[in-house]
Amino acid sequence: MLNTQIANGLELGPGLLFDRRVNALMELARTVVNWSSDCYSYFKEAERTADGYNIIDVLMDTHNLSVETAMAMAFNMQDRMLMRFVELRDEVLNGPHDKGVEIYIDALEEYTIGGILWCQETQRYRFIDGTTSGRLAYTASGFTRQARGSELSEPIDIPTIAWWWQVGERADQHSRR
Repeated sequence: MLNTQIANGLELGPGLLFDRRVNALMELARTVVNWSSDCYSYFKEAERTADGYNIIDVLMDTHNLSVETAMAMAFNMQDRMLMRFVELRDEVLNGPHDKGVEIYIDALEEYTIGGILWCQETQRYRFIDGTTSGRLAYTASGFTRQARGSELSEPIDIPTIAWWWQVGERADQHSRR
């Protein structure tokens, strides 16, 4: 994800690159875009091949869920990742930082929003055959400025990403208890 650093001509010091909050933001941005692709492409991909290489298939198999329940669970997890991105973004930007950090985090945010929007709007995923004359695979719900649900700030119980909720102010508050 350091491509945004290169593209913007930023020179971010090693202190920033070793900031676990910034590393979490990089991973969150990548994961949310890939997660969105899995969610929005699911019905088209399921029609084409049943290889099981999709987060929806993984959730269905792991938790013995229906497609609808797995889809709802996947979007809930995506929303929780987005909420954590916002929490960490605000925490970093509300603390001492230089202009390069702000530009870098803005680029991560734009990448994330752009990736989700592309997944929602591309004919490749919206229509089973990839053309507007084919069957509609889904209707995107778009974006909202309001968080839905109190559980959105809850960590996701996946060991490889759980650390995103264990950095920054949240971790500091938890360790004081």
